[in-house]
Amino acid sequence: MRKTKKIPVRGSLAAVLLSTVAVGVSILQPIKASETGTAVERSYITAPNAPKTQSARAAHGKSAGCQSCHEKSDSTNMHQSRAVTLGCTDCHGGNTDIARPPGSTRADAGYRDAMERAHVLPRYPDAWHFP
Repeated sequence: MRKTKKIPVRGSLAAVLLSTVAVGVSILQPIKASETGTAVERSYITAPNAPKTQSARAAHGKSAGCQSCHEKSDSTNMHQSRAVTLGCTDCHGGNTDIARPPGSTRADAGYRDAMERAHVLPRYPDAWHFP
């Protein structure tokens, strides 16, 4: 019978922490968004909880504006299981009534304006990297 050595979880965690620090990434001292820029005053509206059930039509209504820009999503509701029927704003927030201006590109001011009105914007925008 072959004996196996059990590695305690604490030892495994210590090994991960040491290897992380060894490659120059410290998870013990994360950089805070507030250290990378200036806060922008925002007025956030808390969205209601995602519904337990809803029709495909209701979910689509919560995704239409999003999909005008995010055209290449994995699936209509980003979930592989058909048992999950959620719209984009059920989880991500934002305003699905805002759509991409017809014919606009990312370089257009109208596109950028629509993007900012549609998304929940970060308080520290300098910490975000928009494409």
